[in-house]
Amino acid sequence: MPRVNNATVTLWDGAIAYALNETVPGSSGIYTTDSTFTGRVNKTYTVQIQLPEAISGHTAFDAACYLPPVTHLDSVTYVFHPEYGKEGIWFINLWAQEPGDEVNYYMFNLYRNGKLMTDSIQKKRISDDALINGKYMTGITVFTSTTTINSNTSFRETPSPCRCRALPKSTSSSSTRCSNRGSTCHSSADLLRMFREM
Repeated sequence: MPRVNNATVTLWDGAIAYALNETVPGSSGIYTTDSTFTGRVNKTYTVQIQLPEAISGHTAFDAACYLPPVTHLDSVTYVFHPEYGKEGIWFINLWAQEPGDEVNYYMFNLYRNGKLMTDSIQKKRISDDALINGKYMTGITVFTSTTTINSNTSFRETPSPCRCRALPKSTSSSSTRCSNRGSTCHSSADLLRMFREM
């Protein structure tokens, strides 16, 4: 379907209707919410579109989608393996319980000191939960990096178990674990932020 200009687009959460605005009125065909809008979990959102002219005999379209809650992250680790490559590789791993009564999709983004490192679709990790559905994820590697990690480095993330693999054992590895079980993060790895994608 081609982009449509001058459409009336509304997002409805069951109680409030939010108007979307065309980024370049009358020419872009791209509609966005106000910058202050934030989706809330456990709500169903319906987008309603009214076209100025019919497409395939229709001037009105709508679609609904449920925004599920975020899976709780238990902890995050980063482990250095000097035996890989010339300079070694850092493994960034997570621990979390994956809900088993639903199908979920995950997207992982990696931030380093507040800067988004996965700034293109090729760098992001996206996956369904086919290999981990209902299981406890024990140190699933979600990213690897050759970038030096030290006390001045912090990580945040949105996860992808696309490549579920066990962390290789090595006596020469250095490891730090960051736990979110009622305590403060005591490592240079910030708690990874997990967002379930619809």
